[in-house]
Amino acid sequence: LLATWGCDMQLLVLDKKFSPLGAVGDFISLMWNRKYYEPGDFELHTIKTYWGLIESGVYIWKNDADELGVIEKVSYQKNAQGMTTIICKGHFAEVLLNKTFCTGVHGTFCLFDSIYRLSGDLIKEKNRSVREGDPSWVISSTYTDDRKTSLDFSSASATLGAKLYSLERVLEASHSVVYDYALNQVRVVLWKGLNRSTNQKQSPWAVFSDAFENIKNYQYQRDISDFMDTAMVFGEGEGEARERRKVHERHPLYSGYCLVVDARDLQKTYKDHAGIERTYSDADYVRALEQRGKEKLAKYPVMESVSCEVDPTANLRYKTDYDLGDVCTIRLSEIGVETDMRLTEIAEIYENGRLKLSIEFGDCTTTDLRKIIRREL
Repeated sequence: LLATWGCDMQLLVLDKKFSPLGAVGDFISLMWNRKYYEPGDFELHTIKTYWGLIESGVYIWKNDADELGVIEKVSYQKNAQGMTTIICKGHFAEVLLNKTFCTGVHGTFCLFDSIYRLSGDLIKEKNRSVREGDPSWVISSTYTDDRKTSLDFSSASATLGAKLYSLERVLEASHSVVYDYALNQVRVVLWKGLNRSTNQKQSPWAVFSDAFENIKNYQYQRDISDFMDTAMVFGEGEGEARERRKVHERHPLYSGYCLVVDARDLQKTYKDHAGIERTYSDADYVRALEQRGKEKLAKYPVMESVSCEVDPTANLRYKTDYDLGDVCTIRLSEIGVETDMRLTEIAEIYENGRLKLSIEFGDCTTTDLRKIIRREL
């Protein structure tokens, strides 16, 4: 069933049980947009030969990718010259978690335990209803620093996907829903990109620079219009008796931007997922309010970013020397700026037998902006 296009990339269309229906062996173009802090998406343009296959499919599986495409929109288009194009669009499988509400989870956990508790009921339900040929579901983690940080939170009033991204953004981590075709297994994986900047010694450096000619058509921008560095979090109670906590996230350049957070849904007395009534200690309740403040502030960063095209044949090799989620050093000699940024989006564009990479760095509160020392170039 596997068919190959150009660069050894193979596309399979799967049904709802993840069984292969057929391969897309020829297409006009494919955009495979990977994202770190939200579900990515894809758009496939192909010929009318594959209409029946795509119209009946549920998933798109790509052999050289971790992402699994969920087919959401299909269209059949014919122009005045009689040329027909089939268009297939959708998001990656992380979007499935946006359609599931969290169970009631409250307490203090590391990030992996938080995700395990939040996702546990979904995983159990998937495996409980599994039939012959259906994939099994598991949770795993490659985030080695996870146990060093604890989170205090409540999962009330949130979809599973939104809550996971909210927790992960605080620690600059992410999750993926990965389908292993060989094992017929779906994995919810917690992970974090590597630090490949020039400010560390553990990993080889990844430096993107106009001077190295490995980037082109770039755009640098910084926007503080939505930036907040302080949150006043108000919990249960009324008037002057209302519980409150101030949370401050220091930024090297800006300060004094305050956000008011209504967290009245966080009550000291609550019911856990088993329906048993429990009560936070005063210290645990304060930590839960602080965690809510951190999650909210993470949504209002200094929006510093670099968008550019990358030459796949240059000195840095895609998925070997850098990948989605990695922190890289960006050096723009023309405007005298050097900064370390996390790689938050990668668009793989397959067209005319060639691969083009368009990437975006940034949208990260911990970005460290510094001027280039000219003599180092």
